[in-house]
Amino acid sequence: MSSELSTLITETNKCYRCMLCVEGCPVYSYLGWESSTPKGKIMLAKALDLHLVEIKSMVTPIYACTTCKHCEVICPSGVHIADIIEAIREKMVNDGYGPLPVHEKYG
Repeated sequence: MSSELSTLITETNKCYRCMLCVEGCPVYSYLGWESSTPKGKIMLAKALDLHLVEIKSMVTPIYACTTCKHCEVICPSGVHIADIIEAIREKMVNDGYGPLPVHEKYG
């Protein structure tokens, strides 16, 4: 795992798990899955760091994020979730799990 991704995952320890990030999250509003919430993605990032999940199992929730940063604006602890998502996506691409076909046409 890259040092940047490890550093960003360490930042997830600042998350209070207050769920304020859920308010206004367009992906959660549409899908309703806990893994689609910013907090859910923080938990996935931690699980990845601890080798509790394989990165290929995270493709759908990680790529579902619009990186609109609404969660960052509302987060009282200042977690930079969009940066974490982008770093995980970079690792996914490097590991051969992205970009998704729908994203390739926007390349």
